[in-house]
Amino acid sequence: MSLATPAGTMDKLFADCEHRREMEGKLAGLFREEGYREVMTPLLEYLSVYDNSPLPSSAMRKLIDRDGRVLVLRPDSTLPVARAVQARLRGRELPLRVYYLQSVFRETSRRAEEMQAGVELIGATGLQADIEVLSLAARALEVCGAGDYVMEINHSGRESDPAGAEAEVTALCEALASRGCGGHIRAGAGASPQIGYYTGVVFACYVPGAGREVLRGGRYDKLHGSFGFRAASCGFAVDIDTLQGCVGENAVLPSGAPLRVALTKGRLLEYAADMFERAGAERGALLRPGRRLVIPARVAGMDVEFILAKAGDVLTYVANGVCGAGVCGKDTLMESDADVREALDLGFGRCSLVFAGPEGLDVRQLGGRLRIATKYPAASRAYAASRGWVADIIKIESSAETAPALGLADAIIDIAETGDTLRAHNLAVLEEICPISARLVVNKAIMRTRRREMEALIAACV
Repeated sequence: MSLATPAGTMDKLFADCEHRREMEGKLAGLFREEGYREVMTPLLEYLSVYDNSPLPSSAMRKLIDRDGRVLVLRPDSTLPVARAVQARLRGRELPLRVYYLQSVFRETSRRAEEMQAGVELIGATGLQADIEVLSLAARALEVCGAGDYVMEINHSGRESDPAGAEAEVTALCEALASRGCGGHIRAGAGASPQIGYYTGVVFACYVPGAGREVLRGGRYDKLHGSFGFRAASCGFAVDIDTLQGCVGENAVLPSGAPLRVALTKGRLLEYAADMFERAGAERGALLRPGRRLVIPARVAGMDVEFILAKAGDVLTYVANGVCGAGVCGKDTLMESDADVREALDLGFGRCSLVFAGPEGLDVRQLGGRLRIATKYPAASRAYAASRGWVADIIKIESSAETAPALGLADAIIDIAETGDTLRAHNLAVLEEICPISARLVVNKAIMRTRRREMEALIAACV
């Protein structure tokens, strides 16, 4: 019997439980104070409830009931709340104000279960309704001890009606500023809707110490129509688990901590050390760290901590908010689904991702199936698909160049700089897939909460 929890889930004990219950209590108290009443929807829903959801079916955890119907563990709360309103509250006077405290479950690489606290204002439209919801979102963060938040506001209609969208966002920002939120509000494209049912304003909130947004919401005037109940609506959900990890004693990164930058060990480190030396760091400390993997330094007049790591770990650190920025190769980025922003092509470590094999290899003569050995399976699958090939992608960790000679593969996809290693193994570059170089990647949330420091760091790398 395994003592481990399923991937993406975890036990909470003692103080963590007390802190979460305290946070949930504060949020529920605030919502009730503002006239919102609690609803609970089942953990299990029929898959058909999510027929109009932009969430892919692959992101939902499914099971079959005794009658053969497909059920899902609730991946989103807004659609079940809309279903419940249609089933139980039709005919009630509008607007309806409801809130929920419940988990959602999704198939993600990071976290499978997420505790959310959310509100839905159903049957209200216009600027005043949006102001109510966004003001409540700001207060929700404040009561949880996250008063140093950034709220980024956007609009789903920026492409179809840019002038109208801009006017709505401007009016909303001005109204929120008059309520004392001005120092926290930013209008911009960053809060682009990730859930496709939004039809108006969309917004996201970020707090220091969190590697992702802690609150997200917006207007969705057409969603209830899929359940036969037309009602303009607006709402948001707080990610309690993420918020809990960055306020009070639970904060992973203390307020005022140095900005952390992850560097790839090996060939790219020398180039990175040269670059940061020009910005004030000590080159020798980076290249000769001894047993240290965390190296304090001064860059562009500010304190930073360099973290030395393997290439793939650089992206893990940045995506999860442990580091604000990192340096890695484009090849590493291509293989990863890490949610980071590629800020700069640093221009060093240049080479190419190539398709290579014996001179004169004709893929058409291989009976319709090609065997490719590679360290880069994701890039290789994409390349083979772009050429219309049916390919067996064989992932290897050692030198790919030996695979054709050993009979393991017909060809390889690998990094090549001069081509000398390929020629030494009787291989030739058959096609250059794309150029590769070092990139500066940044965490999207930290880019917002520590914008001045991050902009200074980026400027130092130019």
